[in-house]
Amino acid sequence: MKYSRLLVLVVGTVVAAICGACGSAALPSSDLPRTTDQDITIAVAESVETLPVPGCHTYWMTQDQEPPAGACEQTSTVRRYVAQHDAETVETSVVGEPIVDPLYAIQLVSRNLTERISVVVVFPPAQTTVVQLIGSSGEVVDRVEPSGGLVAPAGFGSDLTVEALSADETVIAACPPDGVVIGGITYVRTLASGATFPITTITLADTQTP
Repeated sequence: MKYSRLLVLVVGTVVAAICGACGSAALPSSDLPRTTDQDITIAVAESVETLPVPGCHTYWMTQDQEPPAGACEQTSTVRRYVAQHDAETVETSVVGEPIVDPLYAIQLVSRNLTERISVVVVFPPAQTTVVQLIGSSGEVVDRVEPSGGLVAPAGFGSDLTVEALSADETVIAACPPDGVVIGGITYVRTLASGATFPITTITLADTQTP
């Protein structure tokens, strides 16, 4: 009886250790603040600020008028994403709500880098289960489970690619540092399935009438 109780105790301890290891191996959430495997801490600070409206003063100058008081200002929510390692810091900002264009499979919202650290803010597709940052040699430098909304991975290097993966680890969409060349046009993100190219130029023939 003593041996069987001891066996139960040992087996229970092993099972508990295995379960504990399984829990610790779970993919971290993209919620901030967090620390990557490269010991880069990523945090976000949100504030409401009054900012100038781009091009507003130029418009009123073309009308030969001064803009009405407050007409060239708008109140927006500003999110500042800060990635830090030791004394080096890189920051990128998102002003207002990101525009989700259905033309693209993944939204590249903001990106910034220093000599060593890159931080990228993306809005992944709805079916994404993993967002990861890939180095030029194919190594994974950051990997998280999206917790809804924007995801901000960070890593060392300037040539990092953001990838959105499905449940079976298939890459749904990606944002490489040099963009994606499709039909001679460079896009900063991949097109959604079945998307048509946007018209970016109008030729003289298109503007002529019969």
